[in-house]
Amino acid sequence: MENNKYVNCYIKNDDIDTKWIDNKSAAYNFMVKLAIERAFDLGYLKKDDCLYVVSDNRNISNSFKKSLEEYLISEFILKKSIFKTIKHEYVDSKTHWGVQLADYCSFSNNRKIIYSAKNNKKLPKQFRRVY
Repeated sequence: MENNKYVNCYIKNDDIDTKWIDNKSAAYNFMVKLAIERAFDLGYLKKDDCLYVVSDNRNISNSFKKSLEEYLISEFILKKSIFKTIKHEYVDSKTHWGVQLADYCSFSNNRKIIYSAKNNKKLPKQFRRVY
């Protein structure tokens, strides 16, 4: 278990601009990109790794199913030449333990964010704030 690593991205609700709400697909893609960049910055991911991303298929329109993979390829293979390959898959969270675990970690980390904000404490290094 000590080899498992995680990163988080968050937006403070008070700071949400309507452009984030109006285009949920683009906002989601951007948040995933930031999490991957943070994982790379922390050394969790290495240059020329094969990146595999799994997302929950809830509330995703079929027209956006390929947009994240294409966006990540354009950012991390074509633009920055970081990863060798990128594969993205949507799964059903009811049956996929990895997505269920991610949901649990997200809930737990949300409590850390709230606690840190209330007590003026700095968040751990695996957090990346979205501006």
